[in-house]
Amino acid sequence: MSAYELASTIVAVLGLIGGAVGFVRSVIAGRAAAEAAARAADAQADATVALQKSAAADQRIAAALEAIARHQSTRPHPDSGQRAAGQDAAGDLASALRALVPSDDVLWSIEPRSQNGTIRLRNVGAITAEAVSVAGADFDGFPAPSMDSVAPGAALILRVLPAGGRLEVTWHDAGSPNARHETIAL
Repeated sequence: MSAYELASTIVAVLGLIGGAVGFVRSVIAGRAAAEAAARAADAQADATVALQKSAAADQRIAAALEAIARHQSTRPHPDSGQRAAGQDAAGDLASALRALVPSDDVLWSIEPRSQNGTIRLRNVGAITAEAVSVAGADFDGFPAPSMDSVAPGAALILRVLPAGGRLEVTWHDAGSPNARHETIAL
């Protein structure tokens, strides 16, 4: 073998090694990009829920301000001697404002995710769900999920097979001394 052939073989082997390293790096980068896209989709879903909660809070604030303004406009002048009517109006204002406070409850929502076979089980209620457990679906060989607590707006990410069916969610909350259950269709 001549020096030219030897140099050519060495360059070819180095090129082959460089190509293999480049391929491995591109596979790793592709996986990292897919994971980052899934995290970004989850963050976007969390931001959407936060925006919806914020919009609902803004609506409650606007309604409260309208109720206060109505109360102020119907309030009798202090010199008019209409004290009893003013006290009734104050009671009406208090109950109008109480009606704007969201109920203390846990509500569940199922949200699809961009990753196949996974869903988000989100607490869209106003209070924290404690000792949460989920059953009733095929969790793709994984144990049925459970969590110590799920705060309002937070979510469990579940891997389920697309067989349909339903989830049985059990939890405790401050509003009930007993365990609560809800069945949610997938």
